[in-house]
Amino acid sequence: MCKNYIKPVIILVLLSGLVAIIPVTAGAVTVKEVYAGGFTSYAVDVDGNVWVWGSFLNEKYAHPTRLSFIDHVKMIAPGTAGCAVALKDDGTVWAWGNLPANCAGAYPGDNSTMPIQIPISDVKFVACTSSGSSVYMVKEDGSLWMCGSELCLSMDDILHTEHIYDPVQCPVSDVSNIVVTSSFVYVLKDDGSWWSWGENRDYQLNDGTNVSRDTPVRMRLANVKEVSAESMCFGVNDEFVSASSVLALDEVGQVYGWGDNTYWVAGDSSFPTSSIVSSPHPVPRMSNVIEIGSGVDYYAALKKDGTVWAWGSNPYCYDGQNSLDSNTPVKLAGFTDIVSIATGSQHLLGVKKDGTVWAWGCNKHGELGNGEISGIGGKPYAVQVTDLHVDLRAVTGTSLVTSTPAQAPTYTAIPNMEDNSTETSKPAAVAPVSPTPVPLPSVTPESTPGFGFNNIAGLCSLLIIVGLLKGFVRRKGM
Repeated sequence: MCKNYIKPVIILVLLSGLVAIIPVTAGAVTVKEVYAGGFTSYAVDVDGNVWVWGSFLNEKYAHPTRLSFIDHVKMIAPGTAGCAVALKDDGTVWAWGNLPANCAGAYPGDNSTMPIQIPISDVKFVACTSSGSSVYMVKEDGSLWMCGSELCLSMDDILHTEHIYDPVQCPVSDVSNIVVTSSFVYVLKDDGSWWSWGENRDYQLNDGTNVSRDTPVRMRLANVKEVSAESMCFGVNDEFVSASSVLALDEVGQVYGWGDNTYWVAGDSSFPTSSIVSSPHPVPRMSNVIEIGSGVDYYAALKKDGTVWAWGSNPYCYDGQNSLDSNTPVKLAGFTDIVSIATGSQHLLGVKKDGTVWAWGCNKHGELGNGEISGIGGKPYAVQVTDLHVDLRAVTGTSLVTSTPAQAPTYTAIPNMEDNSTETSKPAAVAPVSPTPVPLPSVTPESTPGFGFNNIAGLCSLLIIVGLLKGFVRRKGM
């Protein structure tokens, strides 16, 4: 009788072990927005859950994987290697990941592996630099707040502070959107006008001068629909120097580029490399465009016909035949029927009109989300991100601005935009509130990258146990 039961028992043990060690995939996940950062990609699904792939908290995920430590998320502002800021449905703001500059309400020494709540409420939009060292938040009343630390700025006419641990208000009103880099800021007001401040040595503020500003100045280019920008920060003779460039999209679909032209922001071979384009220049062939984006040394545009174009220099991105090293826009292979794009530091995401998500560029951390990690290389064509489907009714068309991993400028006081004086007054700060840690700083393994060492070890252990059971049965004569 016992012999009749031993085989079913062994089979059940084997099956239970296999269930425990085979990765469980999430299947098709319906998302409402995708985001690209530095070596990392994010998606927010229709239920407010956050999915990540690429580099995250010192791990690499080749498939979209759900974060278990946060939910009810409205939008994400990604940084580098998993650092991100999330805006929840209730208007609260949370940050996690590598926060080396004590930004996002994190206090000295924090390197957060769990969400930390920033002491602010009633927020409708968030943005951060790629490193996450500075966070800007637009409240429902149109006021602008920031916290973080500064780097790159060395001019005497820019206000300096080392860190701002609690959000402070900038005297800019009626703000609806914001674009931040490591050395300058653009804000969109409710009346459709764009204003900027910060470093201006490359004419990036578009105010007709190269004088850096601690007072917001109005962009001269008219009828601008969208702005995308990058700012590189590097050391020269023990001083920080930045090289900055700006793209703008006007209401009729024409793209303009200006600023540092080292990587051909103007998209025009008639401009010498490393020159400064001091005023907005129409990028050739970039008309009928509906969305723009900037990465590390490259620029991208989405046209009405669903094609994606790029120009600049990036060793991890490709134009379909060669590494992307073009001073004029080239069409990217494999991107057709695209309705929205998101630009990361070295990769790009595109949403097709059928709701599928596609990726292109660097994949050394799994940021393309196609189940592969490709060393230092990328893909010379678009590949599909696994397990994701976008609800096109929720697509708002967000082009994520990503600058090189660097810290951002800090402004504790900015004169009112209508005030042309150079005097500053200290704005009211939010009463300090201790950051609130949230438990469960783990990633739910709903989709994991492959059959790894732990899986193999578990299977071997299971086989050993089964062998011992069979030996025991033989000795007992069952």
